[in-house]
Amino acid sequence: MSITLEGQAKTEMAKIRAKAAIELVQSVADAIRDAGHIPAGTLYAGLMMQGCTMQQYEQIEGLLLRSGVVRKTNDELIWNA
Repeated sequence: MSITLEGQAKTEMAKIRAKAAIELVQSVADAIRDAGHIPAGTLYAGLMMQGCTMQQYEQIEGLLLRSGVVRKTNDELIWNA
């Protein structure tokens, strides 16, 4: 079974997108860690100015909450030291 050039290009693009997504989540986590805590709305507004959609923001926030590195109290995202 041979892989077509089109298939290789799609695989490479998927790797690039996955790497960018991981880097974005890491950057958001770093920002929360550095601040100690941040209002979720403030964080979303900053990301929205960079082109992040509400759905993307909710995915990032959800991932950080589920992983346990961040907790949410009221509307505040707090780094779990």
